[in-house]
Amino acid sequence: MNKKHKQHIIELIREKPKHYSQIIKRDPELNEWVLYNTLVESSKYNEMIYSALSQEDGVCRYGNNKGFARISSGYQYCGHSSTCRCLFEYTK
Repeated sequence: MNKKHKQHIIELIREKPKHYSQIIKRDPELNEWVLYNTLVESSKYNEMIYSALSQEDGVCRYGNNKGFARISSGYQYCGHSSTCRCLFEYTK
């Protein structure tokens, strides 16, 4: 059941890149799977979908919230290199 829903969501993202979020939200089983598996509370449903698929919580190792970009690239850094230790360390 779990893998079936995950695979179906991945296929919807690939096949319907502009409408996948609404399709998933309107499907009771897929919506329930996303809500059960997401690790974030967000007003952005596509972020919740990403979190459910990737099992990422959007928090950096220093406890800051990362910014969510899009379903294809996921989370970015928690700020500019002057304030985000993760990004600063990555660019060193």
